[in-house]
Amino acid sequence: AGYLTKHQPSHQQQLFSSVLFLSRMAAVAPAEIGQMKAFHFSEPGPPSVMTLTNIPKPELRPTDVLILVKAVSVNPIDCKVRQGHMPKKSGVVGWDVSGMVVELGAEAKEATVTEDGAEPLRVGDEVFAAGDISRDGSYAHYVAIDHRLVARKPTSLSHEEAAAFPLVSLTAYESLVELAHVSPLTGDDASSSSASTAVRQRLLIIGGAGGVGSLAIQLAKQHLGMEVVATASRPETESWCRKLGADHVISHRLPLLPQLQADGVGGCVDVILCCAEPDGSIAQWPDLLNPLGRAVSILSPGAAVDFSPWFLKRLSFSLEIMFSRSLFQHQPQCQGAILRTVAALIDRKRIAPIRTRTLPWTQAQEAHTFQETGRSIGKQVLLVD
Repeated sequence: AGYLTKHQPSHQQQLFSSVLFLSRMAAVAPAEIGQMKAFHFSEPGPPSVMTLTNIPKPELRPTDVLILVKAVSVNPIDCKVRQGHMPKKSGVVGWDVSGMVVELGAEAKEATVTEDGAEPLRVGDEVFAAGDISRDGSYAHYVAIDHRLVARKPTSLSHEEAAAFPLVSLTAYESLVELAHVSPLTGDDASSSSASTAVRQRLLIIGGAGGVGSLAIQLAKQHLGMEVVATASRPETESWCRKLGADHVISHRLPLLPQLQADGVGGCVDVILCCAEPDGSIAQWPDLLNPLGRAVSILSPGAAVDFSPWFLKRLSFSLEIMFSRSLFQHQPQCQGAILRTVAALIDRKRIAPIRTRTLPWTQAQEAHTFQETGRSIGKQVLLVD
């Protein structure tokens, strides 16, 4: 399901982009040829192990585009990599970027119109992407990413706003559409009669105020026509979930079933999307799901799970990590298509910005420290200069 975001820049637009690119290069280029500034870490540790230094610019693979980074956003995976919890033990973190294409690899130059009708990327295009966790990330002046993982950013958003979207958009979309098998509404008109309460599927989002939850609430409501119950634990996170469109907000610090069964909330759900550590609630899920229900978690359980209560209801459980396609080169073009769909929804004002905090990228250490408190709402963005 894709929305087309065709882009044919005029000669004047291309010239203007080229002038901006050349002036930016002059401003950011270190003295050494082929070098760039980046937040690099040499060994795992606290936020202080990331230091702003000169490193070589990325070398393009044939399928890559080179992106001049304008803004990046902070995700929990950035902290986990820096802490040493992932295979990557050194390098540059950051797997959200909004910026401008400045170079194309040989195969990227030969790309043709995509299956959903999008024109191939060209130098000067303003784009956003989440990238590949096996490669260096976007806390840098430049990042190289497979062009099939990249899409033109929403035209209605600044780079600052756009950078908040790629990773969480891919995670939410893959979770709900690909793994939970929820179909987008015909015509994507969630306000039409086809989205009547009689046929709407019910979704429980555990951890609704984080980055993925913030996007999932809107995607479920505006693109999939679902009724959304989100969990939150503080007045400010409850307010945030309601602002984004959640029909009901309950507390994940209390037993969930009695809250779902309370007057007006509606009872059991068809889909659970867990955006928090699942160990604290997964034992409750079989009681929360309707028969043939689907549960998706973006984090792996830390302890063994007893699936025997799931059996008679024919429940399913899936794990989501949006890096699978890039890591295993499995249909990477699907992620570019998803980002084009999300960009179209944003430009149609169906999905609202989720950035709540902006810092200069020189304060990346502070952003990581705040992320690790677990009290972040929406997304933090770092502006790269």
